[in-house]
Amino acid sequence: MVLIFLAMRPTRIVAILVSMLILVSSPVNSSNKITHDNTSPLSFVIIGAFVFQKNAKIFTAYARKKKLDAHYALNPNRGLYYVYSFYSPEKEKAIEEVYKVRENYKITDAWVYSGALNGFPSNENQALPVERKLNVPTYDLGETQPVKTNDTPPKETVFASKQEQEERESVVENKPDIVEEEIVEDPVPEVVEPDIKEAFKVYVNAVNSKNFTEVTGPIELIDEVRQKIIKKTTSHQLFGLNDPGNGKAAVKCVSRIFGYRPKEVSFSLTDPVSSGNDSIYIYGDSLIIDFGLERLARGEVMAMWNVLFYKDAAIMRPESRAELLSLLDMMKENDETRIKLHGHTNGNSQGRVIHLGENDMDFFTLNGKNHQEKVGSAKDLSQERAYTIQHWLMNNGIDESRIEIEGWGGKKMLHDKHSAKAYENVRVEVEVL
Repeated sequence: MVLIFLAMRPTRIVAILVSMLILVSSPVNSSNKITHDNTSPLSFVIIGAFVFQKNAKIFTAYARKKKLDAHYALNPNRGLYYVYSFYSPEKEKAIEEVYKVRENYKITDAWVYSGALNGFPSNENQALPVERKLNVPTYDLGETQPVKTNDTPPKETVFASKQEQEERESVVENKPDIVEEEIVEDPVPEVVEPDIKEAFKVYVNAVNSKNFTEVTGPIELIDEVRQKIIKKTTSHQLFGLNDPGNGKAAVKCVSRIFGYRPKEVSFSLTDPVSSGNDSIYIYGDSLIIDFGLERLARGEVMAMWNVLFYKDAAIMRPESRAELLSLLDMMKENDETRIKLHGHTNGNSQGRVIHLGENDMDFFTLNGKNHQEKVGSAKDLSQERAYTIQHWLMNNGIDESRIEIEGWGGKKMLHDKHSAKAYENVRVEVEVL
């Protein structure tokens, strides 16, 4: 069985490794070609950006079904596959088009990229001129034909997929109208292979099963026999794993990415494909696990374990942003999604409560000039914390009517207030209504 190896996202060097490893074909419809003198960069409207070439190819087919003239090519400086639907030598036209894409196709994080894409423009069958350092095959999923429309010339555009905040070139918190990506002209560094000393190399390819965007989040590897966590990592990152020594090399991989239903798959490290699960496959010495993730459904509840608050305050710590952005993605993905935020505390004591004031948007600092302080109950504190998340979402474009809140104080604790896990009592849960 010929299977796939993929690289990972976390550092620039590793991202460049992906770009140098994978030789990919980038179809460009000849009807979409324009005359360009190469003296200035083309401007693209980007609707998707992917670490994994397979994901870019699937997303391109998905976009074509939505009547977008989509194609993909490699950005050699970022090591990502960009999916685009429009391009032009005039940046103003691309900027104008990106707003149309956001409105008409609900791709709210589409952006304009001005710069080079490997192999663009090219004919339908021309491979991208990317040097391969290792013998890594490309995916063969079958080419989809460009969507045929009337005789109107194709529009010129480029888009971006949802990614971690630091990699979102088009969406900046509180500045949703920013659409331009800075041109990157740094030379491509020498490829450095990841130094993995463990016996097995593993890569978890987590993808939103609805819109085929890549999803980055926490992954746990569990000893299937002893039921102990043996490794914590993230999706879209190549990592090493050793035999847990349970006699069967039995491992369970679990996705606990916020906003999605938990998903797991069990297998043997020494014979992973024998399970018959087609989401597990091997290339060379690397094991690939495909996770197609589904959003939380009506009635389901998930705790925001990585949204943290300062003590005695309804003010969030800066490290809470990543999980908040995942919640924001979920709300933007479906305009009909309504949620209820449930605030909980450890115990029912009373004390001071630092909270947001009127028109207060200092969500992540205790030194906000509009913050207020009061003496309140545990229920008051939990209510204010739910209120803070609600108003952060509202500040990022979500209508208040879609977000209910309730504070429970210590009425629904998960553990005894003095136990080693008492910290888990302090949480905000999201219920899908």
